[in-house]
Amino acid sequence: MKLTNGFEVEVDEKALDDWEVMEIVCELDGEKYMRLPDLFITLLGNEQYQALKKHLKEHSESGRCTTTDMSAALAEIFDGLKAGKK
Repeated sequence: MKLTNGFEVEVDEKALDDWEVMEIVCELDGEKYMRLPDLFITLLGNEQYQALKKHLKEHSESGRCTTTDMSAALAEIFDGLKAGKK
């Protein structure tokens, strides 16, 4: 699936039915935000995770991979999975 920031990502549709993903999401609901990187790595794998961060840095006015951009990417990934996109 192609994110609105231009980054192309491939995520297994079965990620929504992955218990480890659920555990991390539950911890995030408990405000354990330090698990966000784990969620990205579990969904995308480390290689795509690093590539996404690099892409966001390269396309940012500040040259940073911002929390706002990563949050938007994560929301799009989940929306895409729900819609059945890879």
